[in-house]
Amino acid sequence: MDLAISILLIVLAVIVSVLGTYLFLHRNRSFLIFHPEQHRGLRLFCTFFGIFMLFCAVLTVSVIFFDPTWLLVTVIFLDVLSTFTVPFVLWGYTL
Repeated sequence: MDLAISILLIVLAVIVSVLGTYLFLHRNRSFLIFHPEQHRGLRLFCTFFGIFMLFCAVLTVSVIFFDPTWLLVTVIFLDVLSTFTVPFVLWGYTL
């Protein structure tokens, strides 16, 4: 795999792991305008997506060492899907 792609995958893994860690650590305390300690659904969302994003970050780092293109595309799709879903679900809690 090309060096530039490997570096960009590491940057993507860092971004996804930071977001996942933030969601997971704030599942029992308030953040921004949200209060997961008061809403069970929001707490479950933060727990699930925090773990899922950390899993995606580990997959992103591990795909650097494997060559199949389909695996690379699948992992990038999972990263984008998990990162893209979070703001829309949180937006739903503001309504």
